[in-house]
Amino acid sequence: MRRSAPNRKCEPIRRISLLLFHPSGRAERAARHGRPLSPDDPLAETNPRPMLTAGGWHMEEYDDARAYFLTRAVRTG
Repeated sequence: MRRSAPNRKCEPIRRISLLLFHPSGRAERAARHGRPLSPDDPLAETNPRPMLTAGGWHMEEYDDARAYFLTRAVRTG
């Protein structure tokens, strides 16, 4: 069986994504644990970016909504 060349329409499918998700936002979790929302929180926007970059990922989306937390990164190189 001969394989044909990859279809260009499938190009976006080949991108590898990493999703970090939690069903509640950072503020809700902080309140639930009786602590203030802090920029030192590991999931504060400035903190995951350098860790992801060092691991070969590019953070494309960061959404810290009240009802959920979501970060999406794609593999670089």
